[in-house]
Amino acid sequence: MQTQREARMIIAFCAIIICLLSLVARLGYIQLEQSDKLTRMALARDTKTVGLEQYPRGEILDKDGNSLTGSYKTNRIVIYPSAVVDKNKSAQNLARVLGVEPSDIRPFLQDKPSYLPFDVTSGQAELIRNNTGSGVAVLPVKHRYGPDPVAVHITGHLGKIQSRANLESLEGTGDKEYGYDDWVGVMGLERYYEHLLKGEFPVQRASVIMDAQQRIISKEIRLENSVNVDPERYNVITTIDLDVQQVVERVLDRSVKKGAVVVMQPNTGDIIASASRPDFNPAPAKIPVDEITKGVFVNRATALFQPGSIFKLVLACAALEEGVADPGTTFYCRGAQDSPIRCWHSPGHGEINLFDAVVNSCNPAFVQLGQELGAERIISYAEKLGLSATDTTGLPEEPNTRQNLQAIAEPYNLANSSIGQGPVLATPVQITAMMNTIASGDVYYAPRIVGELDSLQGNDLQFPVAAGIRVLSPSTAGTLQKMLEGVTSNGVGSAAFVDIHGSAGKTGSAQVQSQSGDSINAWFSGYVPVAQPRYVITVLVQNGASGGETAAPVFKEIARGLMQLDH
Repeated sequence: MQTQREARMIIAFCAIIICLLSLVARLGYIQLEQSDKLTRMALARDTKTVGLEQYPRGEILDKDGNSLTGSYKTNRIVIYPSAVVDKNKSAQNLARVLGVEPSDIRPFLQDKPSYLPFDVTSGQAELIRNNTGSGVAVLPVKHRYGPDPVAVHITGHLGKIQSRANLESLEGTGDKEYGYDDWVGVMGLERYYEHLLKGEFPVQRASVIMDAQQRIISKEIRLENSVNVDPERYNVITTIDLDVQQVVERVLDRSVKKGAVVVMQPNTGDIIASASRPDFNPAPAKIPVDEITKGVFVNRATALFQPGSIFKLVLACAALEEGVADPGTTFYCRGAQDSPIRCWHSPGHGEINLFDAVVNSCNPAFVQLGQELGAERIISYAEKLGLSATDTTGLPEEPNTRQNLQAIAEPYNLANSSIGQGPVLATPVQITAMMNTIASGDVYYAPRIVGELDSLQGNDLQFPVAAGIRVLSPSTAGTLQKMLEGVTSNGVGSAAFVDIHGSAGKTGSAQVQSQSGDSINAWFSGYVPVAQPRYVITVLVQNGASGGETAAPVFKEIARGLMQLDH
C-alpha cells in the first residue's frame, strides 16, 4: 500500500511539473514571439491610428533594390475630425492652401480619421502647420505606385476580394487574416507571393491618445514608426535590372503596339528585363477594367506563338550534333516553285549550303533537312533547348496544353514544323533561353525572375541560379554563333547589326490566320556584343511585316541603348 501511495504521489508530482513547464513555455512564447503583437493590441485600445501606408505590403524590387512599382513618399494632410474645433473654418483654410474647393475637404471632416488625397508641398505644409488648429497634421504617406511603374505584367496588380470563396481560399492557404475590404494580389508576383507580401500592419502611422470611453485626450497628432519591422511581410527581389527595363520600355512605347521583349543575362538565365504591349497602369484607381477583353493583362512574354524561322536553329543544332549535316552540306531551293513549302525568296536560292541557309533563312533547305532528321530528333533537340520548359524560377507558369512538341510527329506536320509553323509553339521567354544556350557556349540555363525573398528580419529565402545543363558540344555552339553573326552582317537580319560591338541573331516571320485576316508575327532573337555577350534579347512584334523588317530594327535600338548603360 505504501509503495502504491508513493507511486501515485510521484506521478502526481510529475504531472504538476509537466503542467508548470508547459505554462512556463507558453508564457515564454507569448513574451518572446507575441510581445510585439500584444503590445500593438494594447496600444490600439488606447490610441486611434491612421495608417500612413497606402497598401501595407512588401515591396517588389529590382536586383539592386529599386522599386519596380515606383513607390514613393509624399506629404499628406491627416485629419482627426473629432479633434477639429471649427470644421467649417478648417475646410476653408485647407482649401485655400491646397487650391481646391472647401466642398472637397468637408467630407473628410465628417468621417473617420484619414488623410486627404492631395499631395502637399513643403511651402503648403508650413502654411498648414502655422494656420490650422488641432486635429490636423502634415505627415509623410507611402504610396505603392508612382507615375512610371515598369514590368507591370511581371509585378501584376491588386484588387479587392470579390467573393466569400475568394476570402476562404486566401485564409485557407496561410496564417494571415483577411477581410472583404483588403487589397490582394490578383496577377503576377503580387498574386503568387500574396501571403508573403501582405503586411500585418502599417509600419508608419499617425496616432492620438484616447481614454477608456474612446474620447481623444490629447489633440496632438503623433507620427509613430514601428519599433520592429513588420515580421509578417517579405520583399520580393527580382532579377530585373531597372536600367535595362527602362530602356526596353521606352523603345516599346515608341515602336511596338502589340508584342513583347525579353532580355536575359548570359551564363545565368536571369531575366533582366521583360515587357509586354499593350500594357496598363497597375494603380488600382487606373486599372482599365473595360480593357480586359482587349488583352492588356496578357503577358505576351510568356504567351505561346508560332516562332517561325527562329525554330530553324533547332534543326541546325540537331543536324550538326547528329552528324546529319555540316555547314557545307548543300540543298536546292527553287523559290516560289518549291514544294511542299515555297521559299520567301521567290527566284530561289538555287544550290545553298547549311551555313547560308541559316544566314538567308531558306525554307526549302530546312524542309529537306527536317525530312532527313525526322520528327523524333527534332522533338528531342527542341526539348533540350528548353522549348517545352515552363519552370521559370520564382514565377513558374502552368503548362499549356496547346504546346505539344509531340504533334510534330503527327502526319503531314513535319514540313511546316521544320520552319517553325504548324503545331510548333513557343513563348518569347523560351526562345530567349534557347538563344542564351548558344550565346553562353553550349549550356542551357533555366530562366529565373526572382532571386530572393527578403523577410526584413534576416529570414531570407534564396532562389539560386539553377545549374546549367550542357546540351550542345562546344563545336556545334561555335558553328551556330558564326551562322548567327552572318545573319546580321550580311543576311536577312542585317537591320539588327550593331555598330562597333557587333551582334548576332536570327529572324522569324510566322504567318498567322485569324477571323480578321492573315497577319505576321515578326521575331528577332539574338545577343550583343558578339565577343563575350552581355545581353540576350528577343523581340516579338505582332502584325509586323517580317522579322528582318519589323523586329530586327527594334532589337538594334534596344541593343544600342543597353550598350550605352554604365554597368
